[in-house]
Amino acid sequence: MTSQGLRASPEGIKAAKTALTDKTWSQHKLATALGITRQPVSKFFAGESVSRSCFVQICQQLGLSWQKVAGLPEDVAFEVTPKAQFKGVDLDTLVREVRQKRQDKIQDQCNTLQMLDIAQTAKVMDIYTNINVLEEISSLQWREISDLLKDFKSKSTFNQLGGYKRQRRLPGLEAVLRHSKLMVLGKPGSGKTTFLQYLAIECNKGEFQPNRIAIFIRVKEFAEDAKKDSEFNLLNYITQEFLSCGVEQESTKTLLVEGKLLILLDGLDEVPAPKIDKVTMNLSH
Repeated sequence: MTSQGLRASPEGIKAAKTALTDKTWSQHKLATALGITRQPVSKFFAGESVSRSCFVQICQQLGLSWQKVAGLPEDVAFEVTPKAQFKGVDLDTLVREVRQKRQDKIQDQCNTLQMLDIAQTAKVMDIYTNINVLEEISSLQWREISDLLKDFKSKSTFNQLGGYKRQRRLPGLEAVLRHSKLMVLGKPGSGKTTFLQYLAIECNKGEFQPNRIAIFIRVKEFAEDAKKDSEFNLLNYITQEFLSCGVEQESTKTLLVEGKLLILLDGLDEVPAPKIDKVTMNLSH
């Protein structure tokens, strides 16, 4: 069960719009800064219900009191698990508890996808189709003449009418289960982002790798944050992400050390070439 959503009051919306103007931001830029789609931000400014964690993050990003924006008393607290709660419990329990806290954030980040040339979003689960991947890049295989002659005689690897047979395609989910570290390559629009968002949603529901917690990171946005803070790295980024969902730093460190995070990095090819080395270094430290 997810936490109950919140709505901005008319006065809260007015204050939020003023804060947005003061920052010279658009709603799209605010969503980008938060690492979510524009949909929950639009709902926030329309006075519609937004997940509790997302509501608080929007207010914090605008420098506003979320209680005032929601029209609630200042003494109302955001439900954050006390630091000591996870002490003395087993790792599986910790995973379930933290996944529950991250549930709304992952839904806000990954549930919808902006369609190309269409001014609307679509739900990932409505458009996702199972994908298959090649474990090797077929255009980068090195063959000696002896290998070619040997394969030519073998009907199992060579088709006399069409040359080499296509490589066996591995289901995408199976590839993720089989390999702990993967880089997914493909042409623009081939579905790389959709696949990562699908993985995040399925993991978030406990349907895929139920012993892990998904974290979806847009590398382009990570690069912008890294540029602002010379000490910024992937560990700091994840720690801040989890803190915003009420997960203490100690618990985050435990999950990382125990390999309980499914880290999904999207859009490395969107980072400008001059920044690639710096970003890669930040991600690896």
